[in-house]
Amino acid sequence: MAAQRKQTVLVAINGAICPEDVPNLCETIGALLRCDGAGVVLVDVGGVRGDASAVDALARIALAAQRLGVRMMIRNATPELEALVRFVGVAEALGLEPLGQPEQGEQTLSVEEEGDLGDLPA
Repeated sequence: MAAQRKQTVLVAINGAICPEDVPNLCETIGALLRCDGAGVVLVDVGGVRGDASAVDALARIALAAQRLGVRMMIRNATPELEALVRFVGVAEALGLEPLGQPEQGEQTLSVEEEGDLGDLPA
């Protein structure tokens, strides 16, 4: 018997997200995920304004998805929204890739100039 393949569901959210909209949004997306047997939900947030209400809503949607065993990832976030998500500390929960860090033992590069002190302009 072949294992059932999990589906990827794409959801697009546009415009401002008001706190009053969050419960209905979570319920709607949750119902969609339960019906489709999804393993991953990609949430396109290209039209979402980068504010605290949006981050709160996305975190709640991610929690609802996680309770259903579904991994959530956001995509097309504006730079403002992505920066706020990272600042608040929910980037990993929302599927954002970690920012690059120097590897252990790697030296940071700097500019070094050589010259004689006697060559200084007057």
